[in-house]
Amino acid sequence: MSSKTHTKQQLNDYANQHNPNNKACKANKSNKAKMRSKKRKERVDNVADLEWFCYKRMSLALANCGRDILFSACNWGADESKNWMKSTGAHIWRMSGDVFDNWQSISDIYSQQIEMLPYNSTSCFNDMDMLVVGMNGKGNVGLGGCTEEEYKTHFAMWCLFGSPLMIGCDIRMVDEKTLSILKNKGLIDICLDGRGCQPYKVDGRCLDAPS
Repeated sequence: MSSKTHTKQQLNDYANQHNPNNKACKANKSNKAKMRSKKRKERVDNVADLEWFCYKRMSLALANCGRDILFSACNWGADESKNWMKSTGAHIWRMSGDVFDNWQSISDIYSQQIEMLPYNSTSCFNDMDMLVVGMNGKGNVGLGGCTEEEYKTHFAMWCLFGSPLMIGCDIRMVDEKTLSILKNKGLIDICLDGRGCQPYKVDGRCLDAPS
């Protein structure tokens, strides 16, 4: 009898402890959630520390090889790399996922760049990925293609944000329309501005608009 009573008591205690309306249960779940969050952050920090070490080691090796080499770092913006990539010595870094040859992908990447403005500098440029101008739906990222106006806007946005301009289309097949976009001197001059200035929004208003 006592054994059965004890078992029932254990079941009752267990039920009370796991009752979602029980304050102790809620507190316990909250603590467990905090612990899981802390462990996830620790894992991210550990991964970031390891990545930082690898990038830093590569940077030092390139800096001491006796040649001028551009160090382009890429982890697609993962592991909070925006906070530590500059300190690795990388010259440019990929701040987003891969670009694809369609307008949705292009607009997604330049929209992300708004939040990345504080992390761009003349010593470590934000790399928005290669240009897809002139791919016309062909190639390994040619998913859909763009109109001529969309390619023009794409090139202009990459120049305005000071992203490295790396041609992604097959230059053996490039046509005159594509060349005219890629050789736009006015936009290239903006991209090569030594100050590394980028466009930014101020509360959605023009700078000279009355408050």
